[in-house]
Amino acid sequence: MTYWMQAVSGLSSISLSLHWIVNFFVGLGFLPLREWLTDEHGRGSGTVFYCFAAVTGVATVLFLRVYDAKTAAHARVQTSLDL
Repeated sequence: MTYWMQAVSGLSSISLSLHWIVNFFVGLGFLPLREWLTDEHGRGSGTVFYCFAAVTGVATVLFLRVYDAKTAAHARVQTSLDL
């Protein structure tokens, strides 16, 4: 049981660190991207959120494909072991 608790705490530390690193780069690129997408009258400043939504959507689709492939492979291995 302690092995799993150590794994959970280690992976939590990695995920928290990755979250802060990604958050830093999103914050770093937010204002330049907003300025680039905004016209001279200040219209279009909200379109930066569409860019971030598109990136999130693509990442979600890729994650679901990888997750589905891994669960299918796990099911095949489990089926072959049950025989």
